[in-house]
Amino acid sequence: MLYGPFSALYPGNAIGSAVQITTHKPEKREALHDAQRFSQHYDNPYGFAKTFGGNHRIAHLADKVGRFWCRAGISNVAHAE
Repeated sequence: MLYGPFSALYPGNAIGSAVQITTHKPEKREALHDAQRFSQHYDNPYGFAKTFGGNHRIAHLADKVGRFWCRAGISNVAHAE
């Protein structure tokens, strides 16, 4: 995490902070699947109370073919009330 909107790497155009992500090139076929479920209860002083929830799913596939490599992924967020 790089702090501040005016860092040396991202001068002036980053809002709040910037996250730098480094990935690797696959050496063989890779697959990943992740699933998360979440919920949050909301209550205010005016009598509104409700629980909101949903899930988040990720699938990822990467492979190396000769000197070339490719990566594909999909992310899905579903909200349920």
